[in-house]
Amino acid sequence: MRDILFRAKGRDGEGWRRGHYWHCEDTTLCCATADQIRENEHHYLLFDGFCDWNMPKPHYKMDIDRDTLGQYTGIKDAKGKEIFEGDIVQRDIFGEKIIGEIVWMDMGGTGFYLKIEKGSGSGFYPIGRGQFDNDEGERCNDVVLGNIHDNPDLIRGRR
Repeated sequence: MRDILFRAKGRDGEGWRRGHYWHCEDTTLCCATADQIRENEHHYLLFDGFCDWNMPKPHYKMDIDRDTLGQYTGIKDAKGKEIFEGDIVQRDIFGEKIIGEIVWMDMGGTGFYLKIEKGSGSGFYPIGRGQFDNDEGERCNDVVLGNIHDNPDLIRGRR
């Protein structure tokens, strides 16, 4: 079974963390405004801490900035780095270096795609191991350059 992982930044200025996503509500609201709903919801990443052999392992939860949440695609780039939703990647398409954003699409072909907005090459391209990728299991030939939260300039000029 594959591990469903997420990545997000902490709401209190904490850096990036990987873990399992948990969404919960304080109260079951009947009628509420958008602001009341937002105040009632909480978004967390759950993760393990470090421990020595045969010692109890600590578990933590981090209150996250929901806008930075991205799911792991299950694919690693050419350098072995995990590719997450919201990552900016470079792909070589017929000799041209194309830069795009990893997005989740839930219409027609559901899954993660590389979204490219550049002239006639604009569109959604599947990610994963293709016929031109290497033979190292879960790796593909894309290269992660950054992400839309920390490096928006990498993609902004391309749109």
